Amino acid sequence: MSRMTLYLAVTAVFLAVVMTITSITLLNQRNVSVNALSSDIAKQAAAVSVLLKHTETQNRQELEYFADLSLVQQALLSGQYSQLEELLRKLMKRKSSIVQSRLLDPQGREVFKLVTRGGVPMRLADIELQDKSERYYVKQLLDVPSTRSYMSAVDLNMDYGVVEVPYRPVLRIAQKITNPNTGQVMGSLMFNYDVNVVFSQLSSLIPDHMQLYIVDYKNQFLAHPQPELRYCAELECELFFSATQLSHLAHQRVYFDQSLAAEVNLDSAARPVVSGSKLVVAYKPSYLPALTQPLSTIAVLSRSMLWWAVLLVSLLLSAGVCYSYEHLQKQLDARLQKAKMQKVLESVTEMLERLHENDDPITGSHVQRVSYYSRLMAEHLGLDKQLVDDIHQFASLHDIGKISTPDAILGKPGKLDPQEWEVMKQHVDNGYQLLRDFELSPVAENIVRGHHERWDGEGYPQKIAGEDIPIEARIVSLVDCFDALMSVRPYKPAFSFEKSKDIINELSGKAFDPYLVQVFNFLENDFRKSRSKLSKT
Repeated sequence: MSRMTLYLAVTAVFLAVVMTITSITLLNQRNVSVNALSSDIAKQAAAVSVLLKHTETQNRQELEYFADLSLVQQALLSGQYSQLEELLRKLMKRKSSIVQSRLLDPQGREVFKLVTRGGVPMRLADIELQDKSERYYVKQLLDVPSTRSYMSAVDLNMDYGVVEVPYRPVLRIAQKITNPNTGQVMGSLMFNYDVNVVFSQLSSLIPDHMQLYIVDYKNQFLAHPQPELRYCAELECELFFSATQLSHLAHQRVYFDQSLAAEVNLDSAARPVVSGSKLVVAYKPSYLPALTQPLSTIAVLSRSMLWWAVLLVSLLLSAGVCYSYEHLQKQLDARLQKAKMQKVLESVTEMLERLHENDDPITGSHVQRVSYYSRLMAEHLGLDKQLVDDIHQFASLHDIGKISTPDAILGKPGKLDPQEWEVMKQHVDNGYQLLRDFELSPVAENIVRGHHERWDGEGYPQKIAGEDIPIEARIVSLVDCFDALMSVRPYKPAFSFEKSKDIINELSGKAFDPYLVQVFNFLENDFRKSRSKLSKT
């Protein structure tokens, strides 16, 4: 079996294991999240159901309380309604959901009626009273025992056989009034409740990312996010509830029109509660569709950015392993070659130092002194030990580029002309490129390229200034100049320590870092001793 075939087999197994674990984890996390959402919406549906039941009970008790008042019985017996009118006006003002209160005779004809118009309860004149004996709710009321109250279905209010505009869904609660002496039915008290008031209360319980639906026994929507789709049985619109809109899937999850929902059956044993057979609370389709929509396993995983990210990372990791596996030997060879080049460069450095010593016994130790001085200052600055060691090791390479500079220019006793000076300055880039080819050390490259830069930005070759110049280059720049001042050169005699020191201080803030000049002054005695000692070696 070839290495590539083995790699492909291992990669396939690796991907299968990783993606299986990832898929199981993502599906479990989604189930936890969906269960939490399902629990939240079930609580919302339960809260709405409780409010509906509480409202029904409260309204029933309210009607039954007034039906038991002797004032109502007296009004039906006497035909005098002024006291009852005053009482009911106060009730309707206090409770805006009651939009009509009326008394019916035993046959279902209105004998007294208060209606709310413009927010004010008003009594209708006798000529405006209607015969409601043929209305379904009156027929149902007449069949109910006098000991029980009656509640109608929710439908749109009608006056004189025409649906009231604007549409007002009402719920009618009534109870028969009997003569306390004879037990005969004298009539009925009926309240009409504006269901919109109740639905507004329900809406306040529902968060913005949920929607409420209530369906009655006719399969029409009493509550729907779109008002024009309500009461289609009476308004002849086309939208009705269908059983296919509700789906009961695994984990007891309910979906309404493909969105996570909760369903409450509002039917009681006696009659529908608020005449609705179902209450549904569903998440809006735009709310967390990855969690609130019934998705297949493949759809869940394909929509997960994390799943694709894990797959991509796994593929990249596998590709990286493949690359490493195939090129390991080449990398080892490259490292061995680099180590050999390091040794070669160290030998070249040593050779250059010896050449300097052989060419000029007066200045031959310059590179060694620059290395020593650089270490002295770096240690005093508290630099990292590795950086101190690198500065000491590579400071001697600061002028390595001069191996390509003509001897006539290097040894010229007088001032260089402009053309010669341009050739001389090229030693910086030449040395920098040489070290880059060897990939020796960033510290070495910084020293070679930056030791002729000036603090004021007037140096070369990059003309950088201040702390943009690497610290190792700033150190070597100062000590290189100091040692050159104290050494004999073809163009100058050796200066004394005091004169060299004065020149260094004069160039503080110009050629050199002012703080490094302060350190140099602080280490004056160390420089004197080391200069004397190194000059004798």
